[in-house]
Amino acid sequence: SAVQLIPEVAKEAAHMTVFQRTPNWVIPRNDQEISDETKALMMTDLELAMDMGKRNRQLLYDNADHFFWKAFEWTPEGRAAFTRLATDQLENQIPDAELRKKLLPDYPIGCKRILICDDFYPTLMFDHVELETHGIMRINGNGVETADGVQHDFDVLIYATGFETTGWRWSMEVTGQNGQNLNELWEDSPEAYLGVTATGFPNLFVLYGPNTNLGHNTITFMLEHQVAYTIKALKALEESGAKALMPSRAAQNRFNDEIQKDLSGTVWADPHCASWYKNADGRITQNWSSHTRAYAAATANVEMADYELIG
Repeated sequence: SAVQLIPEVAKEAAHMTVFQRTPNWVIPRNDQEISDETKALMMTDLELAMDMGKRNRQLLYDNADHFFWKAFEWTPEGRAAFTRLATDQLENQIPDAELRKKLLPDYPIGCKRILICDDFYPTLMFDHVELETHGIMRINGNGVETADGVQHDFDVLIYATGFETTGWRWSMEVTGQNGQNLNELWEDSPEAYLGVTATGFPNLFVLYGPNTNLGHNTITFMLEHQVAYTIKALKALEESGAKALMPSRAAQNRFNDEIQKDLSGTVWADPHCASWYKNADGRITQNWSSHTRAYAAATANVEMADYELIG
């Protein structure tokens, strides 16, 4: 959110200081202007407009799932191509060598979320914009004090500090078999079956569960397939005559063993990669391990042999 806020705030602020804890890799957005002729044509031909929209969405999806994924595969070719793309933009947009050094990450590209932006770097070159890389010690009544002892006074503070993901704390209590508490069970190392169902929690279906986050494509795709999978599972439960279902321990273990094996071949497993995708022990608990179409295939059918029926 910071790279979206900073260019816009800089247009209004008399002076702005950007506090950076860790630099991010930034690649070009490559937006293209839509010509007046195209706009006029789409306004008069609804069928064409709908078709172009559908084709554009498919193009964006295919590009992300095939090309963008290369940044996360632990291959020299994929890393080199995206690293060059990002460093070229940094060098082209930041002529100041000292500033450029502060903005260059020291971890492999794809380890953290890749930022897609064209106007973040140019904004940092404005005379009234300053990049501060010293750690923040405290926030007081006048502004921010940094680790070097400098007091920075401001009229307004804007937080763009991310969000907590590794705790998996639900806003409600979910209790399963034998009094198991889902918050406690998932606090350190959450796992599920296909990221949707969980051993010990009959009839619990979760959207955006463990290991279904993405770094390269739209999470909406994952959610839609999870909803479809949930509906299929409920229909299968109804047809079975049972009252509840949950994945067997063997099925859940098999799924998680396979996904962790696949994840070991991605950039997130790099020992130099520290991100919210991992828990304190280094286990990757957040991300899906492959293309989204692989998840679509995995959730296309409900394998009842992987489930225990209850009642």
